[in-house]
Amino acid sequence: MNGFYLDEHFSRSIATALNQHGYYAIIAFDAGMNGKTDPENLAYATEHGLVMVTFDHKFAGQMMSESNFLALVCLTLDNQNDIGAIVRLLTIFAELYEPESDSGKVHWLP
Repeated sequence: MNGFYLDEHFSRSIATALNQHGYYAIIAFDAGMNGKTDPENLAYATEHGLVMVTFDHKFAGQMMSESNFLALVCLTLDNQNDIGAIVRLLTIFAELYEPESDSGKVHWLP
């Protein structure tokens, strides 16, 4: 895994915190993808070898039957502004991520 692609629901502070923990992370706005559709964002992430992260449960559910992407992480946190919790979840995911078995899957993180 080369890093994380955070869709437009994420703040730059989360990407900064992930970068400080040694994980590459970029937000949709910085990638020039703000305002694009979810499939366009996922295609961008896949093209750049990044795991896309979203809060969009509907989109993640739709992708459960697909496998043409690196990986999609859907966070189910009640508090989407809890930067510490988000960074902890994503760093744990990165440590446990196995490209051979985890690619092309939607990963639901509490």
